[in-house]
Amino acid sequence: MKTPPTPTSSRRRAFRASRGVLLAALLSLSGVTGALAQSGETGTISGRVLNAATGTYLPNVVVRVPGTNLSATTNNFGEYVLRDVPAGTASLQVEYIGLDNLSESVTVTAGGSVQKDFSLGGDVRRQTDGTIVLDEFKVEGDRFKNAAEIAINAERQSINIKNVISTEEFGEIPGGNVGEFIKFLPGVELEYGGTYIAPTDAFGVSIRGFGPEDTAIMIDGVPVTSASQASLTNQVGLDMLSINNASRVELIKVATPDMPMNSVGGQINLISKSAFEQARPSFSYKAYVVVNSDELNPFKKVVGATDKKVYAGQPGFELSYIKPINNQLGLSLTASRFSQYSANRRLRPEYGISNVNLDQRPFGGANNTPADNGSGPISASNPFLTRVSITDSPRTSVSNSASMKVDWKPFDGFTVAANYQYSTYEASDTDRRLQFRIQRPADWDGTFVTSQAYVTAAQSATGSTYNPGNSLGMDITSRDKEGVTHSAYLRATYQKGPWDMTALANRSRSRASFLDFENDHFSGVDVSANIGTMKFEDISNGVPGRVLVYDRTGQELNIFDYTQLSNWSSPTIQGKRGNSESADDNTLFQFDLRRELDFLPWDSVKLAFKTGFRYEETEKVKWGLGTGYRETYIGPALSSPDILDDTYTGTSPGWGFAPQQFISTYKLFDIYTQNPANFVETPADARENYFSSLGQNKALIEEN
Repeated sequence: MKTPPTPTSSRRRAFRASRGVLLAALLSLSGVTGALAQSGETGTISGRVLNAATGTYLPNVVVRVPGTNLSATTNNFGEYVLRDVPAGTASLQVEYIGLDNLSESVTVTAGGSVQKDFSLGGDVRRQTDGTIVLDEFKVEGDRFKNAAEIAINAERQSINIKNVISTEEFGEIPGGNVGEFIKFLPGVELEYGGTYIAPTDAFGVSIRGFGPEDTAIMIDGVPVTSASQASLTNQVGLDMLSINNASRVELIKVATPDMPMNSVGGQINLISKSAFEQARPSFSYKAYVVVNSDELNPFKKVVGATDKKVYAGQPGFELSYIKPINNQLGLSLTASRFSQYSANRRLRPEYGISNVNLDQRPFGGANNTPADNGSGPISASNPFLTRVSITDSPRTSVSNSASMKVDWKPFDGFTVAANYQYSTYEASDTDRRLQFRIQRPADWDGTFVTSQAYVTAAQSATGSTYNPGNSLGMDITSRDKEGVTHSAYLRATYQKGPWDMTALANRSRSRASFLDFENDHFSGVDVSANIGTMKFEDISNGVPGRVLVYDRTGQELNIFDYTQLSNWSSPTIQGKRGNSESADDNTLFQFDLRRELDFLPWDSVKLAFKTGFRYEETEKVKWGLGTGYRETYIGPALSSPDILDDTYTGTSPGWGFAPQQFISTYKLFDIYTQNPANFVETPADARENYFSSLGQNKALIEEN
């Protein structure tokens, strides 16, 4: 690994804190009213609410005293506290959408406290050892029902527009990509692919029309890092985040003042699994094989992104272990591995709609004659197919994720959570692309295009060779991406009466690399052939049924068989090196203080006051050669076997085209290692390499 350069950047400092006379006045008033309340004939009721069917403690359950304005809502651990309950027999009502309401009575002593736990869904059948007996054929149905209940009740208690989705709600999400999980929600738009990102990968998410850089992605309210070789922005890539570590996902569409500045569009918050949400230990696991519809036989070897074939079926697994050791200590462990092979074949047609002037002098005509097919010149209503690009992009990827979370409650009201998450990502992408270009059409309609003819000096009316400018190119791009992310936080929360205090310390680091020479291949090869006349025939919906290419022996004398690499005699070969590194570091310290204004004489409106302190430092750096770095081969002529991609031989790029031979970026690297002097940096290469390196070496440092 290369050491990042020390960037020269400006630093912006800002300090935010809320304080003033109003806070002091509120604290004084709350102290007086609190003392008055405690001096009355009242007591406290506390407890937990359990879903008996699932063995999990329920958040957002409303526990109220009918006939009064006394009510409480359970926290994420199913805990509630009712204060200032009049002494004597109190009737309690428990409400949770999706389960039947429950009413029970409890005796409250003046100045005392009483523990009252509730169990909803009490019609569950159990064996003598406590094992739950499930109804036949309802396991999956109950799973989605419980997920919907959690979401509905969380949204009901939210103070802003928020969607809460249990990770069980949409069934299995192979790969655990967060984007594939939330894309079904209104107001959410996914961005697939991008700079250095495969077109099949969900990488960015936009909310309410705002870009991905304005959508914050958090874990338990803590920012995560995402290293990218593209632009240095606040966007968090989704490819290195796994949903396996989360119990639910919060989608917040309207930011509140206490959210980070990059939450203008909204916020996605992954709530990690906690042992305090479970009444008993649980262990779950999944194992699966992912196949692509292009090849459903998982044991068949197919063309991959490297110089070796891969199995069409790729295995994966997920593990989750939650252990509530006792009422004060709990442990959560998760792990997952997801591997995938994907086949992606694309054909991109491009039409010309602007006038093209032809030189007809070699054919006995005039120069600068507008191209005309009998229906008029080229226009939007009379276009011609000018370019066809065919790309075969096989891809393999492996993502691993693991997390450990410890929850500790040393005494009532005080909770400490320590969480560590680790994830890795490896992907190999190869684009094998053919590009055909007709520059100057002689005749065309919706079903065919014929270029001007290439004529030799002997055939030309002017006695000079005429080249219509048609082009045929072969572009191969091979990139290996490796990434690793470490994220850890320590959070302490104290809840006592109307007070809620939270202290947080977080450190997150992400590192990503694009490798080529390290893995024995060039990152790209550009090859161009010397051709003459070209024709697109049997065009349907922009897809030609046949592409005819002729060599330069005359107008239409000899077919150039571009499917055979041996026919690409004396091509221009440029080898690309795209080593790029990036790192993203985030450090956060935060303290929040919240006080419910329960002393106000309003029954229908609940108010709270919140203040806090936040310090965050973010450093994003990228360095390396850049993906545009290139060198030109000037050595002796290469024979077809020397550079042929044997893995792809006999394979069609799709769309009805014949099997195509391509150059191997791995074999070209072998030639480079044997004699690097055969690859030189031409003046044109030097210019491109300068801008490639200049654009790759950047840094951004922010303090807030």
